Amino acid sequence: MLTTTNISGMIEKQRKFFATGKTKEVHFRKEALEKLLQVIQENEEAVCEALYSDFKKSKFESLATEVVLVVKELQLAIKKIER
Repeated sequence: MLTTTNISGMIEKQRKFFATGKTKEVHFRKEALEKLLQVIQENEEAVCEALYSDFKKSKFESLATEVVLVVKELQLAIKKIER
């Protein structure tokens, strides 16, 4: 379970990592985008279920207005990141 202490620790850890400068590297950013794309694709059904639960969006609407758009944007970002 997340607590304020846990969240504060995670934030501090992320700030320290960001300060290393590793996030500036194209390879790092591309890999992070690819991981995010994979997670979204692997959890497509769960995303659709959550959108239905929270907003009563049908699976078709969720795919058309949320999932597919994000997937396409990620694919484009991955393709163009090295330019």
